[in-house]
Amino acid sequence: MNNPFSKLFRKKASDGGEISFVQFLQQLSKGRTNLYTEWVYAGFSKVAYSLARVEWQLFQVAKNGDAKEVQDSHPLLGLLYRFNGKSTRFDAMAKTILGFLTDGEVGWYIGERKGNKPISIHVIMRAGYKVTKKDEFENVVGYGLKQGNDWKEIPATDLLVIKNVNPSGNDGYPVLSALKDVAETDWFISQWNKNLMKNDGSMSAIVKVPGALDAKQSAILRKQVEDTYAGYENAHKIAVLGNGAEIVNNSVNPKDADFINGRSFNRDLILSIIGAPKTILGLDNGVTKATAETAERIFAKYTLEPIMEQVIEWLNEYLVPTFGDNLWLMFKPFATEDSEQKLNETDKGYNRWLTTNEARAQYGFDPIVGGDSIYMPIINVPMLGGSKSAGDQKGYIEIKAKVSTEKKIASVKAFYIKTRVQNRTAYKNLLADAMASGVGDKLNKKNQDNTKVILKIGAPAEKKELMADNKLRAWETIIMEKRSFDEHLAPLFKQIFQRQKKIILDNLKKLDDEKKLDEKLKANKDEVIKKIDDALNG
Repeated sequence: MNNPFSKLFRKKASDGGEISFVQFLQQLSKGRTNLYTEWVYAGFSKVAYSLARVEWQLFQVAKNGDAKEVQDSHPLLGLLYRFNGKSTRFDAMAKTILGFLTDGEVGWYIGERKGNKPISIHVIMRAGYKVTKKDEFENVVGYGLKQGNDWKEIPATDLLVIKNVNPSGNDGYPVLSALKDVAETDWFISQWNKNLMKNDGSMSAIVKVPGALDAKQSAILRKQVEDTYAGYENAHKIAVLGNGAEIVNNSVNPKDADFINGRSFNRDLILSIIGAPKTILGLDNGVTKATAETAERIFAKYTLEPIMEQVIEWLNEYLVPTFGDNLWLMFKPFATEDSEQKLNETDKGYNRWLTTNEARAQYGFDPIVGGDSIYMPIINVPMLGGSKSAGDQKGYIEIKAKVSTEKKIASVKAFYIKTRVQNRTAYKNLLADAMASGVGDKLNKKNQDNTKVILKIGAPAEKKELMADNKLRAWETIIMEKRSFDEHLAPLFKQIFQRQKKIILDNLKKLDDEKKLDEKLKANKDEVIKKIDDALNG
């Protein structure tokens, strides 16, 4: 049982003095690592549960460069809305964000695949996986997945680790680390108040008696006082002390310690680190509709969307391409629009730079016939400038009345999606070209005698050494990117080899026709061609 006297009669510090209240709390919290309580819980859960409501948007870039939203069912969207047979989007995303905030990183384990496409994802918290293998360049090539008391070895490509930005290392940075000290301080105050209330609001005290007491007498007196007067169950009992004994208060009053303001300061600091406005948690008084909407937009714009952007970037680089190189994943904005501002902008733009259907689309209404035209009064005719010749009207946009049920994407957004997909593909091709550069350098040397090229490529020993080297380089690059490029590399190498095979065979035929082909080589032409096929097909 906690009571004031159990804190009073305690061991001496190493310097002979009494252990202070702060030292006592430090001892009390020694080994305590779970800070996911009180205001930390309030802030983290608000962020996690808000982001768990994410609405995915999948876009596809056509060959002509047009981007459009995927309206029909798609395996990737199905996966992200279900994750696995025992999970849902909400709980999987909430767990993902909580791991991201508390541990700085969280793993998505690709449990099953159909071909190269994942068909299940399991969210693994940081304690559930560990790095087990790295290559010579310190790139992770293997993880251990905790299963009971054992660890299952998995390749790095089966675990997508989503990390928070860390300026001092490769591991994700936990937001919990940034607020650890203030969270512990607030917990200390909470425990002090808890113990105070358990003792009926009584402070720690010293029983003062004249003369000296030996250890046995002190123990007897302490037990008598504790049994009779300590604890909330003994509150309001009348103390009777004899032989000149008196009780002396030996504690700081919560009011003097300003615990109320201290806790308020700690709360505000914790929530500001997390990025959760007090209004969102219902802590502000005098909140109006305007201030509440402003707080929601600030929370969404500066807390929710930046975190989701980090998550979505990982997915677009390492998960989405497995379903198609022309796909790009986004999410519907969390920030609510300023309805009054939106209405004013629509009103000012209508029939000037906004058509009827464009205005209707902003509010989710279907298009109407004739809604794609800008209408002006018939009396408005040009007086000065311009041209009456239709041939001089080049460069002007003619808006035709056409109703389409297909959702249109804003040109800025479409351009962004197209650019990101093209740059992702360009980077992938750059890596593939780098891996194949050894082959290209060997097969495409300019100003080199064709016969020498034929003989050089046809030598099986040199070919095997070259292919082994490039396979090693390809594997190292794949490891560095933590994903498989097999489906992209195979066609690339096949194109290179087929192109070179055609060049070699054409040169052989040309030399043969011009009667410049070496007699020895001519006699073994079929054998040479077979060696070339064997070399290029591996």
